[in-house]
Amino acid sequence: MSLKGFGKAIARVGVILMFPS
Repeated sequence: MSLKGFGKAIARVGVILMFPS
């Protein structure tokens, strides 16, 4: 897994945590 891909995954998780639906 590339570092960029890992960062994107973390960003998605952060968005989900910030905006729970």
